Amino acid sequence: MLVSINEGIMETEIDEKRITLRLPTDVHASVAQLADQDVRSLNAEILVLLREAIAARKTEQRTTS
Repeated sequence: MLVSINEGIMETEIDEKRITLRLPTDVHASVAQLADQDVRSLNAEILVLLREAIAARKTEQRTTS
């Protein structure tokens, strides 16, 4: 996270990319349900699931190499 001060106003730049994501209705419903259970936003839940999947893939690649 980058923080800068311009004319006495603190501005925060977050190093992130915005994307448009299309989800099938059933996947959206499942992720939304998980987000509700975990008291997270839909976006935060998607990030958690992606990070878990990336970690699992890296672990899988290490064990098969």
